[in-house]
Amino acid sequence: MYNNIIIMEYLYSFLNIHNDNSSNKETNTYINSIEELEQKNVIKYNIMETYFGGTLNHYFEVEYICGDNITNKTVLYTAYNQYNIVLLFPIYGLRIICTQKFIDNIPLVTNMLSGEYSDVVYCDSYWSDIESKIVLGSKYLILTSELESILYKNNFININRRITLDGTSEIRREETSSLYESIKYTNTITNESYLLASR
Repeated sequence: MYNNIIIMEYLYSFLNIHNDNSSNKETNTYINSIEELEQKNVIKYNIMETYFGGTLNHYFEVEYICGDNITNKTVLYTAYNQYNIVLLFPIYGLRIICTQKFIDNIPLVTNMLSGEYSDVVYCDSYWSDIESKIVLGSKYLILTSELESILYKNNFININRRITLDGTSEIRREETSSLYESIKYTNTITNESYLLASR
């Protein structure tokens, strides 16, 4: 009888240590909070700008979120959601939070996420205050490639209404074929909007 109790206690502790969905905060390896995870990653990966990459926005596929730390809790939980993939470019000080559909259009990244390169992909577990348990975060992929070399399988088509300095507007259709072009396009649109708003 005594041996059965010891075996049961051992199995229970083993399951708690290896189960990421456990609600026992004391027995798992995890980051204490999503804010702590964000701070760690910003410092470790030199994050100075954050973007979001998705396929459902017709204005631009890569949207600027913020510089360095994400402070909005909803955006933070989106950034570390297990269904998203985060591309980190420490040499650019850049982070792009991507949906799976967006990643499916980037062959280089798709190849790295599967097959022989899958060992370069990792994720952290953290304590979620919302779910009151330890959850698995988004997948990270650290890239040292030039942004210009990260090409899309199918180009994105962006449709945008631009207001010129003289107050007239025009509809523009622009195509982007790489991550670099998408970020450049987003920054151009954002800067033009800022300049017009400050007139």
